[in-house]
Amino acid sequence: EPEPAPVPLQPEPEPPVEEEPPVPKAETPTPFLTEHVPFLAGQVQKAKETTPTAVEAKAPEDELPPVPVADTPTSTQSVQIEFPEEPVPTKGHQMLEEIEVMESVMPQVDDDYDDILDGMSIKSPEEELSWSSEKPHPMSDWKFVVGNLQAKTKQTYFVHKLVLSTGPTKSEHFEKLFRTFQRSNVTEVTFSKSASLAFPALLDFLYSREDVLDVRTENAVALRYLGRVYGIRKLVVRCTTFIRDDLSHDKSLHYLNAGAEFDDKKVMATSSQCCAANITLVDRDGLTDLEPPLFSLVVSCEKVACSSEELSRIVGEFSRKHEDVMDASLLRVVTHPKNMPVVCPSETVYLLQKSEQHEPNDDKKSDLQQRCILSCSTAWNGTLVGQLVWKSDSYAKISPELKVNLLEDSLVKAKKDFDTGLQAKVSAKDDEISTRDSHIAKLKKTTDSLHKEISVLRKELSKFKRLPAEYEFPKKKKMYTYLPAREKFGTERPTAMPRNVSASEQGYIYPEVNSRWPVFYFKGE
Repeated sequence: EPEPAPVPLQPEPEPPVEEEPPVPKAETPTPFLTEHVPFLAGQVQKAKETTPTAVEAKAPEDELPPVPVADTPTSTQSVQIEFPEEPVPTKGHQMLEEIEVMESVMPQVDDDYDDILDGMSIKSPEEELSWSSEKPHPMSDWKFVVGNLQAKTKQTYFVHKLVLSTGPTKSEHFEKLFRTFQRSNVTEVTFSKSASLAFPALLDFLYSREDVLDVRTENAVALRYLGRVYGIRKLVVRCTTFIRDDLSHDKSLHYLNAGAEFDDKKVMATSSQCCAANITLVDRDGLTDLEPPLFSLVVSCEKVACSSEELSRIVGEFSRKHEDVMDASLLRVVTHPKNMPVVCPSETVYLLQKSEQHEPNDDKKSDLQQRCILSCSTAWNGTLVGQLVWKSDSYAKISPELKVNLLEDSLVKAKKDFDTGLQAKVSAKDDEISTRDSHIAKLKKTTDSLHKEISVLRKELSKFKRLPAEYEFPKKKKMYTYLPAREKFGTERPTAMPRNVSASEQGYIYPEVNSRWPVFYFKGE
């Protein structure tokens, strides 16, 4: 039988296509924006023309793929129809959404503040950005986790990248950091106690519009350190100026310790110079309690305002408090002859023992040993003898060889002192004898002069004779006495006689107030 004619293959019926819901048309903005903002009106019209209203879900027939023909009459094959993807909303559609937001805000703002045009005074609410340590600010986008090294605690601060990286108080560190990609929005650091306590003052300065800075003696160095770490130049300048004006002898030890805490070489150098220039005024216990590097920095300054003997006493107190860390290098620094050429006699034996303890292998005497021996031998009577009498522990620890050297120098000095003292005493006695001889010669000369004067007076007195008591005045004589003041003669005879004299010396007297004068008469040459 003849083969049947092939039956043409018919395409399968198309599956029903579900139509996508049409994209809602953007509502026309209210006349508010289009009336008051002409530019937006043109943008709205342009957005309406470019915004699609619906998406074609059915593909055109002429774009259907060809139907393949099977090799056998009974085979079938499904037909895949690709539909175009839904288009992404255009830029015009986004602009319409922004305009809708602006439309809802602008009328409300105008309604609230149009009264200003009527002359009313209305305070505009200003919400300033601020940092927080409790909960994040609505716009905060960065946070610090600050650890306290001593207390082993942590504190979180929520901040804003804009404040950290812009403005006159910006941080150069964060300005560079925020220009690069950040894997997280957290800065986690650990500071010492003083720096962690000063961190809120740092944030207050960054957020302050008037550059208000709560800087005090207690946190000035810590804030300067934070400013240097984060590159806040204005903060460093403010803190440095405050430290310069606040530094004094009573605060120099604080700034010295604070500078050491943050390894601030400049603060350490400046405060150590201030301390050295007022070393007799600073607290002595605080000075000798300093760590060895800081104490060495003070006593090594160019100008130490005290005598060499006083400095040696300070060094002795420091050494007794830090015997566990004292070594040869530290001893050489704190006893350098530049500032301590002469050792106080009361510290010579102790420092001599320390010099021998930390420099035991030196064949020759060290410079400190020579200075100690010289000072001790010079004051042998008050120092060495006192050490021997009191049986000092420091003297007992000195080696026999060093004791011999010390005793030899002391004996030589004692001999010189004895000879000098003896010679001085002899010279003093000679001066005293010479002075006495000179005085005696002057007295002898004065005595001779007086003897001569007495001889002259005796010779003159020999010309007068006492008027005896038995003398009888002539009866016709009416003038017995003479009163020079009245320039007339008296008519009364003298009646009183002198007392406590021999009979040969008794005679007439002349009474005058409280005095009685014997009456003499001139007998001639």
